Amino acid sequence: MVRQQENLSKPRVRFEWIDALRGFTLFHMVVYHMLWDLTHLFGVAIPWFGTTISYIWQQAICWTFLLISGFCFSLGHHPLQRGLLISGGGMLIMLVTFFATPESRVVFGILTCIGLCMLLMIPLEKLLRCVPVWCGLPLSAALFVLTRNIPKRGTLGFESWDLIALPESLRSGGYGMMLLGFRNPEIHSTDYFPLLPWFFLFSTGYWLYRLVQPQLYQTKTACRWLAPLCMLGRHTFVIYLVHQPVIYGMLWVVLWLFSLG
Repeated sequence: MVRQQENLSKPRVRFEWIDALRGFTLFHMVVYHMLWDLTHLFGVAIPWFGTTISYIWQQAICWTFLLISGFCFSLGHHPLQRGLLISGGGMLIMLVTFFATPESRVVFGILTCIGLCMLLMIPLEKLLRCVPVWCGLPLSAALFVLTRNIPKRGTLGFESWDLIALPESLRSGGYGMMLLGFRNPEIHSTDYFPLLPWFFLFSTGYWLYRLVQPQLYQTKTACRWLAPLCMLGRHTFVIYLVHQPVIYGMLWVVLWLFSLG
């Protein structure tokens, strides 16, 4: 009931600066995946790809997507339908890559993660509304930092900083444990975003919305020159679903033409 009253009190406003930021991030993701395809699928040598610089670039793209998704959770009016749609799209990618490209399959990719985070937030939001922003925001950010290494290294910690090593037995389970964040080394995935730590980054975005909510509806719309990015941002889900086969096909044609020359 609280959520219904809140939605009725909010005007249906589309914030163009959010669309522009999402579109900007999507553009970078497409470029990154194009370079990934060139190096891993077509064997083109790109010396700097795979270095620390490209890793930071890739992480910035992922972090921005999760933060924006969490920020926009409270702006949506149909979180259940949206969560089911996005997580379903992620599962579709998982199934397609499992059969079409098993050597580079996606198991619990970023779409699945975002969709499940939305679904988890629906029952949790009633509890979170009882928590003040000054407590929820730093706590979510701290939990993300603390759990960042769980899927990568099986430890509590952030990147090269390891605080506590978790029991190795947690990483020997199946897909259920892998969804939580305890990755079985025998299950390969080229795009892996489990609930731990990424739900805490999603919730950090949720708290950022709560922080700026009083001033949010006073912000100006984006500039006209950002219209192309806004258009990309409004169609992120569809573009994400189709961009990899489109990129692969375009690269195949271009490299084939170059080979003829």
